[in-house]
Amino acid sequence: MNDVKLVVVAILFSISFAAGHREEFVPAVVKKGAGHRDTDSSEFSQPKPQQQPSTSSTHTSQRESQRQAELQTPEFLTPVHRKKYILRGDACTAPDLGKIEDTSSIDVTDFFTLTINGDAVTSEFEKALSHKLWLVFRMYGVLIGNKNLRRIAFTFTVLKSRDDYESEVEKLSPTLTSTQGVYSSKTVSAIVNYKNEQQALRTATHEAVHALNHAFIGATPNWLNEGLAEYFEMMTTTAQLPEVTPNFSWLDAEYRFRYTAHDFVILVNSEHIWHNGPRIETSILYANSWYWMFYLMSSNEGLNALAQLLKRESASPCSVMSAEQTLRFLSELLPYLESDFRAWEYGDLGDHRFHILHENEE
Repeated sequence: MNDVKLVVVAILFSISFAAGHREEFVPAVVKKGAGHRDTDSSEFSQPKPQQQPSTSSTHTSQRESQRQAELQTPEFLTPVHRKKYILRGDACTAPDLGKIEDTSSIDVTDFFTLTINGDAVTSEFEKALSHKLWLVFRMYGVLIGNKNLRRIAFTFTVLKSRDDYESEVEKLSPTLTSTQGVYSSKTVSAIVNYKNEQQALRTATHEAVHALNHAFIGATPNWLNEGLAEYFEMMTTTAQLPEVTPNFSWLDAEYRFRYTAHDFVILVNSEHIWHNGPRIETSILYANSWYWMFYLMSSNEGLNALAQLLKRESASPCSVMSAEQTLRFLSELLPYLESDFRAWEYGDLGDHRFHILHENEE
């Protein structure tokens, strides 16, 4: 049996909550076709333990103390499911568990545990994945607001053998054995087939983004869920800042989108194809979801519109916005969405490098 390696990664990031300020990413597009960079790992300190409520000598106080302690226990860090909830703290069934209570301090600390097992696990892989997920987690804090983050535990099984991978996936869903990675929302875990380190890191990050969407936002339309996963799997680092390269899986030899891009109205009205369409059509939807996500992330206006959309979607975590609601919502923020997208297509695809700025709240 393969050893199970547990890495408690302190997702320690200083998110400024000084009065009257907010933190946001401002994208800077760098030169086309930048190559992949090695991901450096930095050391993360352990989070401070939560303060437990005091217990009095009376029976009533003891019960209240126990109840408060249970409420403070991050559900995602609990190895077994509570009877009260179907899942371990997803945004729909357990909206308040694992959230940060104190958002008034200057430095707010959150963390996740990263459990990795399998025959493809090395210390270098652990460090690279930990750092990559730290950056993705940090970007979600900016997109949806730190108060909407929650403590979360990822469990990855990384396997080199294709037979072993398919055997494990078949236990979850026999129809998904042809994939490179599978995420289970019920266990907040993923199985990844390891071909090489770069591919495995991308696949693991992709599946982790599904877990983040599940925890932070709840139910999401497929174009949004997969678009974010396809986008963030290309995360790399430059001087400890997030940087995202174009997803070359969807580009041709000339570094152009290999398909005819869908109109946005077509993309958001394609839920039936995600669920019942042929494989080639769902593959095209994956590509278009990434392409539109890359476009939105290419400007301040698009990024801020995406942030507002995620917040709006997370306000009703047990349901998804309809295509009509999504189109109406974004048209108010980006009135020339379709025409601006078509004009953007004529330009070069460059890497996205994000810088953190602090601006006054309006």
